[in-house]
Amino acid sequence: MMCGRRGLTLIETLVVMAAVLLLASVSMGTYRALEGARARNAAEQIASLMRRVVQVAWAERAPHRIVFAPGTGTVRVERWDGSAWREATGGIVPDWLYRAGALPNGVIVESNTYPGNVFLAHPYALSGIAQLSASTTPGQVTVRSPGGTSLTVESGEQGDIRVR
Repeated sequence: MMCGRRGLTLIETLVVMAAVLLLASVSMGTYRALEGARARNAAEQIASLMRRVVQVAWAERAPHRIVFAPGTGTVRVERWDGSAWREATGGIVPDWLYRAGALPNGVIVESNTYPGNVFLAHPYALSGIAQLSASTTPGQVTVRSPGGTSLTVESGEQGDIRVR
């Protein structure tokens, strides 16, 4: 009498392979979505920080700037005190930057078009009106997630900032 051992049939092998491929494709799609979300989150955080710097420059009537370090996630916020640039403190610096000093989740500043890697918000009074506004450095900063997804944050001269 023969033992009840037998190998997998061709159909069984194909079914197992199809199941493995299905699981792999689902996990890769989830990974890509996560990478896109990481880049979007970092770009929105940079845009939010830029808007906040413009608001604070206007409110405090003092120039503020963001210094980017391309190739890293490092971002620094500084305030002009009348004689030198000093690191900004208090409510202007968001928790994610205060805690880590860099963008979260391994996202880096890939490149930027700002002179000297500096985004500047400078307050000024509108002529003939007692209203203060702020001008900003036009340009863009590109952030990249560890998986290679990139997004760009653009700024205009009048403080208009958008993620693209």
